[in-house]
Amino acid sequence: MHYGDTPLQAAVKYGCINIVQFVLENTYIDPNEENQDGDTLLHSAVKGRHLDIVQLLLENPGIDPSEVNKFGNSLLHCAAIDGHPDIFQLLLQKTDIINLNKVNKNGDTVLDISIRRDDHKLVELLLERSERDGNNSKEGELRSIEDIPHNELDAFLSEFYITLKKENGQEYEPGTFDGIRASIERYLKEKEYSHSLRDKEFNLSTRALSAKKVQLKKLGKGHKPNASKAVSKDEEDLLWEQGQLGDGTPRILIFSLWYYFTKCFGLRGRNEHRQLQLGDILMKKDPVDNRQYLEFSERLTKTRDGTKGKENRKVKPRMYENKSDRCPIRLFKAYLLRRPENVMEPESPFYLTCIPMERVESMIWYYARPMGENTLANLMPMAAKEAGMDRKTNHSVRKTTIKTLRKAGVPRDKIKHIYLSTKVQVRLRLTMMISPIMMKGNIQMY
Repeated sequence: MHYGDTPLQAAVKYGCINIVQFVLENTYIDPNEENQDGDTLLHSAVKGRHLDIVQLLLENPGIDPSEVNKFGNSLLHCAAIDGHPDIFQLLLQKTDIINLNKVNKNGDTVLDISIRRDDHKLVELLLERSERDGNNSKEGELRSIEDIPHNELDAFLSEFYITLKKENGQEYEPGTFDGIRASIERYLKEKEYSHSLRDKEFNLSTRALSAKKVQLKKLGKGHKPNASKAVSKDEEDLLWEQGQLGDGTPRILIFSLWYYFTKCFGLRGRNEHRQLQLGDILMKKDPVDNRQYLEFSERLTKTRDGTKGKENRKVKPRMYENKSDRCPIRLFKAYLLRRPENVMEPESPFYLTCIPMERVESMIWYYARPMGENTLANLMPMAAKEAGMDRKTNHSVRKTTIKTLRKAGVPRDKIKHIYLSTKVQVRLRLTMMISPIMMKGNIQMY
């Protein structure tokens, strides 16, 4: 059961429809009750992909489908993030109550998320309803977009591009419009429309799109700095909320461990993660309070400097277990269970290549070979994209660590040694300070 869930919330999450139906029919429990994340029963049903429970709850007269959670996500936001077309279509039937143009705390509409995830099916459903955004249809227009002649559609899209804004009145980024046109193009192609949006028959809308992007750039949109930005506490919470941290899939599980190791153990760059071996991460028990913890104990090999015993650190960074779903010990144990038996030696690579979820046929989630460098380098960008966040890089997590260390009063010269020293011995002695500081602010201690 998720930490902070009520028994009814747990029944919804695990798809126990008979229990849910019995409780709702025979008790006076508020059907709109929330857990610690602000999720109602409907939110939990949508995120759990339980179509039958979603249908059951929507039939309950006491249910309010317009509720949002603490991240500002409506039911449609959650359905778009999870990518469940049947639930999404069911919720679209409630658009008289659910606002399609609602923005969450990240400033995203349902359309933003669907386009960012490149989810053709959900974009198609939104297009078919012709209510994707308040500005995307002329008053009285009831035809499906594929039934509109190209000359009318060209004028229609021109007005759409020029007037489109978020519900809160803010402008989209220029790149969003390219994604919108690409999604419309794919939809029309699937419907065997007679023209492409890039044909000369759509010159008016093409010019309108270009003009809109120029206007937005003059307003300062689209000028995103190349420098990586640190991951804020709210953004980390968002990664958990959107299921990008946790143990839901092979990629998410391995990314979660990568995130903790980068943040709490101070591992840097793709090379250090690439060289990480299973035996470098030890699971131990504290004799004082009997709690389990993970310890980073980089073992010496022929490729690692550290021949002088006196230079080895006496205290190693640790991450302790806790009672929440975010417990690093729980994630580490889950990862061990999913690894093949022939890569369980101390010298085995820590990060393994993920088996695509659709090909998983057993408890084993990973191939017995190291994760590729490019995949390892793209873990944070992929998670940020899937969560609907602004662009993040692997370096963003290092910046998070540095920012937290500075707030904790760690001298700049020591932080510099942690991240810039090429001598393993120096970094081994100094990174011991990272784990307690990072854990204090991000992992509850019990």
